[in-house]
Amino acid sequence: MFNSEWGAPKTKKVVIVFDKDSKMYAEYLFQKISANNKIGENIVSAVLWDEKQFLANEATWSSENYVLYVGDSDLAKETQMFMDVKYDEAGIRILGLGKKAVLYVEDKNLSEEEDFTKLNALYEKYKEEIEKKDMSSFNKKHSNIKKAALTGLVLFTPLSLVGVAGAAAVGLGGNKLLDSRKEKEQIKIIQKLCATTMFYHEFLPDFLEG
Repeated sequence: MFNSEWGAPKTKKVVIVFDKDSKMYAEYLFQKISANNKIGENIVSAVLWDEKQFLANEATWSSENYVLYVGDSDLAKETQMFMDVKYDEAGIRILGLGKKAVLYVEDKNLSEEEDFTKLNALYEKYKEEIEKKDMSSFNKKHSNIKKAALTGLVLFTPLSLVGVAGAAAVGLGGNKLLDSRKEKEQIKIIQKLCATTMFYHEFLPDFLEG
């Protein structure tokens, strides 16, 4: 017995394009798709290319396929110029139009209590998934990300947030929470992990219908 094409899931091809600063997070998203490629009513076939590979193969890439730029490189900036903003909170930006989308974390430190509150809510929502054992190969390869994911929540307790609002008025230098470069980097890592996980669940299904 064989399956009829009628009613069968459609296979959608997605190329994930990363710049030098976003490779780990593009890989994280790629592995999530590979581990569970049934997205909504679609089967997703993803490839992972750096910008050089993408530009070399762009001419052969069908207009029926999808492109997601992870990172805020010059190439991504050119692409997002006329895109619609889909999400813009806690330093995380998602833009899209048709079969192209851009996902990145802004290159600036969070300074408002509202931003920390929203990021904390995202982390609480997805922390178990970020720490899941089925991502162990990724976490082992990128142990600094795993460590930040496991220890980062201590930075986002309600008590911590009390000091953020006051510190925002005088800059992050007045807030012990973010005094060190290491702590700022941990928050940036958590932003990117939350951004990719959120994109997978909340934006990828709609993106594939474009």
